[in-house]
Amino acid sequence: MQSLEKLLRDAIVHGQPRTHRPWKKILILVEGIYSMEGSIIRLPEVIALKKKYKAYLYLDEAHSIGALGSGGRGVVEYFGLDPTDVDIMMGTFTKSFGAAGGYIGGKKELIDYLRSHSHSAVYATSMSPPVVEQIITSMKCIMGEDGTTIEGLLPIVCHSIMAGSYSKNRPSWLVKPRKPPRSVKLDLPRQPPDGVYVYECSIRFPSVECIRRLAENTGYFRRRLREMGYIIYGNNDSPVVPMMLYLPAKIGAFGREMLKRNIGVVVVGFPATPIIESRARFCLSAAHTKEMLDQVLNALDEVGDLLQLKFSRHRILPALDRPFDETTYEECED
Repeated sequence: MQSLEKLLRDAIVHGQPRTHRPWKKILILVEGIYSMEGSIIRLPEVIALKKKYKAYLYLDEAHSIGALGSGGRGVVEYFGLDPTDVDIMMGTFTKSFGAAGGYIGGKKELIDYLRSHSHSAVYATSMSPPVVEQIITSMKCIMGEDGTTIEGLLPIVCHSIMAGSYSKNRPSWLVKPRKPPRSVKLDLPRQPPDGVYVYECSIRFPSVECIRRLAENTGYFRRRLREMGYIIYGNNDSPVVPMMLYLPAKIGAFGREMLKRNIGVVVVGFPATPIIESRARFCLSAAHTKEMLDQVLNALDEVGDLLQLKFSRHRILPALDRPFDETTYEECED
């Protein structure tokens, strides 16, 4: 963030390169999840700098939409921020949605301008109906609105009554709870509640099963790689997992050895990465089962020993009698 702030200050102080005239607009471009690093953008700090220096913010959520946040709405929901703080929000339908195309979100004036001036909009054709249906269905699956819900007893803390219909037979009041994401209809006592009350009631929530399963797969896969001794980049919640190979000569060997075990991997080297920071990149999915992940991890364990790719000197000890703790390490003698 210090580097970004320095760039913003320099742009304001020095202006344009030759004329030194002040910039009319300063635009900050960031990604939700950086595809080669697996890092989640520190969006709250970026928004704070944007407001401090009166800049504009462009957020590319190609890898974070459908993967982060309790409802899969991306990095903005992940941090619990206000979407209006992001001036331009862009994403793709080719990753989490398994379709084609993309989207741009912003103010109505911006979208109207893009529709009338952007070559990709003016000269493009409409999406085909099967692609549109695929996108809509994927959104419903990600948000848990495809019929997959869970039901159980949950405590509801009621702050205020929004609306109500009182009858002697079955009174019901629409209340605004503290925890659930949406207002729900509850059967309360015959008299409307005063103040704050806690009710335990049966309520149906969207299960968002895909998001939960993806988070579990991400945590499991990253933890097992660390236990093996691999060096991986990125945040723990990021489903993009770069595994470091470092040496360019091992890129081809790693890919071929994994292919011998019927596993195709994406290997990345120079110029997409620095020349001595070659890596393999894994993108996890909610559709991956534990058996699939274990098959890949077993192959990685074999290939890592064969090609000597386990560079980490701090190998995490798997916990046996307590929950996993990332602060427990074993110093490896190399």
